[in-house]
Amino acid sequence: MNGSISTPTQKEQELLADLVARHPEMGSFIPISPLVAEMVRGEKDTTSTIADIRRAAARQHLDHVLIYEIGASSSERDTPFALADVTLIGGAFLPTRQFKVAGVGQAILVDVRNGYPYGTATATEDLSGLGRSFGTHRQAEALRGRASAKVAVALIPEMEAMLVDLYQSVGK
Repeated sequence: MNGSISTPTQKEQELLADLVARHPEMGSFIPISPLVAEMVRGEKDTTSTIADIRRAAARQHLDHVLIYEIGASSSERDTPFALADVTLIGGAFLPTRQFKVAGVGQAILVDVRNGYPYGTATATEDLSGLGRSFGTHRQAEALRGRASAKVAVALIPEMEAMLVDLYQSVGK
């Protein structure tokens, strides 16, 4: 979250558990502990989050780490109804704002020891729509939250396809 290591949400854990249930031959998912990552970073170390994750995964005796990031961005602009904002009723009930909301998710499978990237996956979701000028910030925040949740669901099949392809290519 915000460029730092965080534990998967409950929904993400459920989605990953379902993926493991479908492919038990590939092993299991073990979340990287943000506390372990902080412990192995050091006080004055300013390396990247990826390096922190790799060090924490090594401390947890893992061979590979699946790193993923989910986020959303939004922007807004006036619609032709924006002139109605000058009235209380217009600003409260008419769709005077157009929201552009995009959720983006990306994942990479990395070798913990040497940093070799084995595969990547991406997913995007668009939740653009119309809204009222009253509560604009709250509406945009809610749409970003929904976009992040949708992209998490959309990213899992992409990660699964990448992992299955990799697993089949090594002939295990």
